[in-house]
Amino acid sequence: MAQLKLQQNVDSHENILRFYGITKFETNSICQVKYSLVLEYADGGTLRAYLKKHFNELNWNDKYQLTSQLANAVEFIH
Repeated sequence: MAQLKLQQNVDSHENILRFYGITKFETNSICQVKYSLVLEYADGGTLRAYLKKHFNELNWNDKYQLTSQLANAVEFIH
């Protein structure tokens, strides 16, 4: 639940996925209950997957913009 509170605190930044809720589900093994955060849909997938697929298509300005946005989001979290 600590992660839930942290996510609520950073939900107002444009470069951080929005938080919509939490869901509970049971796994098949030993009837464990697990929780997942429900976040804004990222149609490009993870940043890692996006860069793996498109890195060579990006020009230096695009790469700079992505780096700047990421640094801005990390600064906001800290």
